[in-house]
Amino acid sequence: MPVSSVATLPCTSVTVAGATILTIAATPSSVMRGICNAVASWLFSKASMVKYHSGEGVVRDIKKAAYWYEKSAEQGNKDAQYNLGCLYAMSDGENRDMVKAAYWWRKAGEQGVVSSQINLGTYYDAGVDTLKDDKKAFYWWEKAAKQGDADSQFNTGNNYYNGEGVEQNTSKAIEWLEKAARQGHKNAAKNLEIIKSRENFRKGREDLSKMLDNITPAADAEKEAKEAAAKKTQQKKKKK
Repeated sequence: MPVSSVATLPCTSVTVAGATILTIAATPSSVMRGICNAVASWLFSKASMVKYHSGEGVVRDIKKAAYWYEKSAEQGNKDAQYNLGCLYAMSDGENRDMVKAAYWWRKAGEQGVVSSQINLGTYYDAGVDTLKDDKKAFYWWEKAAKQGDADSQFNTGNNYYNGEGVEQNTSKAIEWLEKAARQGHKNAAKNLEIIKSRENFRKGREDLSKMLDNITPAADAEKEAKEAAAKKTQQKKKKK
């Protein structure tokens, strides 16, 4: 999934492996961070340029793709971290490693990559090669939901309503489901209808209960008044 590029800052040129790249021109520590970012971007561009992953223009070689992605991922490139996670998740046989996939998705997710956050939510919700963890699933889905992903908004709303991984909160459930529904999420719209119907029924029942609570004391008072009046009448008859 395409992600936004690094913001443009005052730069200076640096040569890495024969390629001219840019780094941030600031304090020595900032320059070092800039060099790391530039190296990461260069390594990622090499992985993308050679296209070992897709096999476009070259013989498809997943191991070489993984090699370059990992070089870049280790330098902090979020695109490479996400793609490396996908490589581990989608590989066949012994090369498939969901624990490593989750590790790299987590790295990218912490940098705001929505697709990684979605994948992590699903990973923990389904318990794929790990223990099912509703709290962690909710944590990552909510992060993606806040970035506008409709499916994650739907999942977050459901978690709030069912109290899965988070304290039950119907108001927040409705809030997130409404956000998803406004983006055309049909299942969110259906769940909203069900929840609102249940809430209306619950409120109606509570109102009826309150009304009955108010009626009962009045009825008791009326009964007592009648009984008192009947007693007085009997007493009068006895005197006569």
